[in-house]
Amino acid sequence: MTGSRKYSNQEREKIMPANLTLSIETNAGGVAKSTISYNLAYELGVRGYSVALLDIDPNESLTLFCGLGEFKTQGTMANVYHPDFNGNWPLVTAWQGKIDKIQVCKGGKELHETIREVSKDLRGTYTLADRLSDYPLSHDFVIIDCPATLEPLPLTALAASSHVLIPIQPSATKVEDIQQEQLRDLLAVLEAKAKEIRKKLD
Repeated sequence: MTGSRKYSNQEREKIMPANLTLSIETNAGGVAKSTISYNLAYELGVRGYSVALLDIDPNESLTLFCGLGEFKTQGTMANVYHPDFNGNWPLVTAWQGKIDKIQVCKGGKELHETIREVSKDLRGTYTLADRLSDYPLSHDFVIIDCPATLEPLPLTALAASSHVLIPIQPSATKVEDIQQEQLRDLLAVLEAKAKEIRKKLD
């Protein structure tokens, strides 16, 4: 990352609020969700912010991009979603030796079972929000990398997030029309779910 510099605590507070939770959401694959996630985290880390990357994708693209595919940890995001979770977040530092501000909670195939469990639970959508509320992370930023689907795991990220980023891929006109329609559908679903979540939390 060229042109980056480390900011003082006072400068960081002016630029961006602390404890921001951002989910990267879309119902289409191949639009660089994971690429955005780890590049954004790296840039924030270079600037002096601490970042927790939560990979809730069974394909664990973010985990692999961070070079942690074969790295042994005490658990994955599947453990965080498990009813017996006790607040011990299984985080591992990414890019050790280069930067020490970024930690990752790995995704993986174990999340397929998580999807089934969340779908059966009436309060499943709020599982991740509950975890972050009951066992808050101390990082300045939490970035949640979601699978390319609308539910159920991306909905848990939506319920837990203060901000949502929806990446789209520039393309030819006909494909653009399709993507715009998909984006409208996605925004409609996210807006409806956000209203439902706010109503239940009030």
